[in-house]
Amino acid sequence: MLIPISEYPVDKKIAGIHSVPITDDGMVVMVWDQNEKVLTTIGGRLEQHEGIHEALNREAIEEAGVILDAVRIPIAAWYWENTDTYTVFVAAKVKDYTAVPDGFETTGRVIMNFETARQMVRRLEGDSHRIKVLDLAEEAYLKCLLFPFPASREEKLQMVDEIKNRLLELHGDDILAIGIYGSTALGKEGPFSDIELHVVSADGVQIQGHEFIYDRFKIEISPKQKSEMIRQAAEVDDSWPIKAGVYINVLPVYDPGRFFEELSRIPMQVPQEAIRSVMREFMIWEPYETMGKIRNNFTSGNWGYLPMGAKDLTWQTAKLIGLANRQFYSTRAKTFEESLNMASKPAGYAELVTRVMEGKLMDKEHVYRLCENLWTGLNAWYEELGIEYRSKELPF
Repeated sequence: MLIPISEYPVDKKIAGIHSVPITDDGMVVMVWDQNEKVLTTIGGRLEQHEGIHEALNREAIEEAGVILDAVRIPIAAWYWENTDTYTVFVAAKVKDYTAVPDGFETTGRVIMNFETARQMVRRLEGDSHRIKVLDLAEEAYLKCLLFPFPASREEKLQMVDEIKNRLLELHGDDILAIGIYGSTALGKEGPFSDIELHVVSADGVQIQGHEFIYDRFKIEISPKQKSEMIRQAAEVDDSWPIKAGVYINVLPVYDPGRFFEELSRIPMQVPQEAIRSVMREFMIWEPYETMGKIRNNFTSGNWGYLPMGAKDLTWQTAKLIGLANRQFYSTRAKTFEESLNMASKPAGYAELVTRVMEGKLMDKEHVYRLCENLWTGLNAWYEELGIEYRSKELPF
């Protein structure tokens, strides 16, 4: 019996796994089974001690010479009553192709559009469960896998050039500078990264901002008047380690007055006392409160909260580490990795952040102990830094 799903089932063992690989242009990849003489999806039984994704990767290479993208969407499960197990079907994008090893039951991949695949399966088998699997895979592709679109750096820069020209045509000399920020400015963007643009206008000139999806791109246009941009670059709050790079690492695409060069120096000029004040206030607002929630939920038995609490505490600590070291992170996605390389950080942080990065948060009691260790380390670290966040008397 085939059951449509959107998550991997957990009520029974998953004994088999099949993929429906889909190319960037929406073609489906199937294989011809020499023994059963059918066109089939790609997969088989999980081997001993093999995980779902390991099995998907192995089967895709062995049967079709396909390397699957990391994103896999569960679409259906077949329940086997005799073994009380599931075979799960997933839709996944094709990342690349490789040689098909010899000695397996298929003759390699067959690539066609979904309608052709349905017609061939129907001709060979009638209305089998594979028709429904193809329907669900196509639906997943159109709703989830098709978007966001991948785009090369060259394509992104061409799009930026088009936007720049349009903005200058509309606003002329009212625009002082246009620059790319974020991962694309650093040359570290991925194929699915968005385009983020600063648009700096003369004081007194308002330009409308936009955040939209156009063609293959997700685009954010952030306009600010010159004095406002300078003011924001000089601000320091708990997000300073995350957002300072937005002003420091800008790739100019139009900057006749070299404004972004001036802007890049401002965030690092914040006074040390301002950073210490933010660290004191933030400790009260976030980590202290988060640790209280972690203890409440641990003692009340609501352990399902602990992974979320651990992630929150780790993220808050990463921001404090950036502040204490007066260093900003290159991108939000690199925050945890880069925080580990900073000189000053609290004891217990490395152990918890490593768990968070690896996704190993299932042992709730151990996660709780790691949170307690970090909390102890945070307080000892604040003492070393000479930051007292607890009031000795009422503040009013």
